[in-house]
Amino acid sequence: MIVTKKKPIEELMAMLGDAKKIAIIGGGEKEVSELKKYLESQGRTVVATAMSDYCCMNLTTKGKVKGFDAAGAEAVVCMACGDGTQVVAANVKAPTYPANNTMFLGEAVKFGLFEEACHLCGNCVL
Repeated sequence: MIVTKKKPIEELMAMLGDAKKIAIIGGGEKEVSELKKYLESQGRTVVATAMSDYCCMNLTTKGKVKGFDAAGAEAVVCMACGDGTQVVAANVKAPTYPANNTMFLGEAVKFGLFEEACHLCGNCVL
C-alpha cells in the first residue's frame, strides 16, 4: 500500500493561492467533509466533491471528476497519493494540488501503523 501523510493545512492553503472555487476528490467521506468545512470557513466555495478509492485508476477517476470543469472549479484538491493526484490533474482543466505527501510503499502492521517495505528505487533486492 502507498502510505501518505496529510500535508499541513497552511501548505495546502498556500498552494491554492487566490482560487475561490474548489473541487475535492478523496477516498473517505469524513476526510472530504472535514476539508470542505475548513475551506468554506476560510471563505472558499467548494463547488464539487467526488469519492474514489483509487484515484490512480484513470478509467474510473475520469468519470468521477467529469463535472469539476462544468462546476467552475478554479482549483482541485486531491486527497490521494502523488500518482492519484497526477491522474486527476490529467483529467481536469483546473490546477490540481495534493492534500497529502506520499511517504513510502509499506505494509500495515496494525491499524494506523505502517512499516516501510519498499523505496520504489527500481533496484529490487530482498
